[in-house]
Amino acid sequence: MSHDKTAPPPSKSAGCPTPSAALLRQKGACSYIGNGRPKLHELHENDPTFPRKIRLGSRSVGWRREDLDRWLEQKAQANQVTSEG
Repeated sequence: MSHDKTAPPPSKSAGCPTPSAALLRQKGACSYIGNGRPKLHELHENDPTFPRKIRLGSRSVGWRREDLDRWLEQKAQANQVTSEG
């Protein structure tokens, strides 16, 4: 039995979400947006533009990275318009 050494190894990321589609757990989401857990909770409860959390289990939630990116971009654009006007 011979093995073809020219064939690439199977991809370990097959079936895994791309980094942009990744879910960030609470600690990761806090780090990603640059705030702590209390502020993350405040944003979730009080800012209607903040992405909704996704319940992963009875004690586990996450946020889609692409949703956080979109929210951050909206905030940056709003700040840019405010500073120009």
